Amino acid sequence: MDPYGKACVDYLNGKRNIFIKFSSEIAELSDLPVEYLFRTYDEMPAIEQKALEMAKGNILDAGAGAGSHCLELQSQGKQVTALEISPLLCQVMKDRGLESVVNADIYGYRKSGYDTILFLMNGIGICETMDGFKKLLIHLKTCLAPKGQIILDSSDLIYMFLQEDGSIQLPLTENYYGEMPFKISYKSQFLNGKWLYIDPDNLDAVATSLGYSCEIIMKGTHYDYLARLSMV
Repeated sequence: MDPYGKACVDYLNGKRNIFIKFSSEIAELSDLPVEYLFRTYDEMPAIEQKALEMAKGNILDAGAGAGSHCLELQSQGKQVTALEISPLLCQVMKDRGLESVVNADIYGYRKSGYDTILFLMNGIGICETMDGFKKLLIHLKTCLAPKGQIILDSSDLIYMFLQEDGSIQLPLTENYYGEMPFKISYKSQFLNGKWLYIDPDNLDAVATSLGYSCEIIMKGTHYDYLARLSMV
């Protein structure tokens, strides 16, 4: 099942006003207009623009989607590879003119020497859980060049648990509150799973424990932020 891939193929073939639907048992989620995945640099939020500005050297965009970030980097003359697990999205990126596209899962990807690895649009959430985040950071060390950097954005979901009196009421579970179960659907295509949204303090604690330095580059308008993890 590949709702993202199918939706992007339809959009590239001329269909408009189409949406990818998101739902979760713990939150109300908005549908995503597919055209958002095809936005230009000027249409990107400031956090993404800053991330692309910081990307340098040999760049890997992990979970490249429809390729908008890679196309911008390519237009700037930067060396960028789009990594994407969806064959449909890989074809979309090639059709859009992206020169270097790899169809693979980041966990099985073995090429090394990247100066920058990007995880934008909360792409780091693919790791699903806090334990998964640790495993992913350990694996990414094998992909990075010496003094390489990981640039990522995420959001702190603590706002979902704020009460009217200003207190915070977290769900009674052993799981980290940022591990969000979800369902994604487009037409007959659907995916069920979990996505990780990690707050800045936990990001710093986990990254530091694994030998990275962590820097919060900027904050967005609603509990979102951009961070850089660097090899020490």
